[in-house]
Amino acid sequence: MDPRTALHTSARRYCIEHHNTWFRRYSEGMSGGAQSDADSIYPRYLVLAAILVDVESVLPTDFVTLADLRDFLGSQERQPTTSLHVGPEVRVPSRRWQRSG
Repeated sequence: MDPRTALHTSARRYCIEHHNTWFRRYSEGMSGGAQSDADSIYPRYLVLAAILVDVESVLPTDFVTLADLRDFLGSQERQPTTSLHVGPEVRVPSRRWQRSG
């Protein structure tokens, strides 16, 4: 697999898996009456959904180099460009996408 495709696939998989995890925890918190826990989880899955929209808006072949794709993914992590509203109180983590290994 081309390194750009591998990175793009990993970014998509990360967003999907973590969105599902946080959404499940939020749903369980709401049904269990743990509103304060649910409130702290709510923005997390929304930010991941916004990042996923942006990641899926491009193809790995849209980038000349792996570094270009990595820079794009890093910028999406800091500030998703989608119109999905996640609220002014949401701070997107500053960690950059990195390939393990």
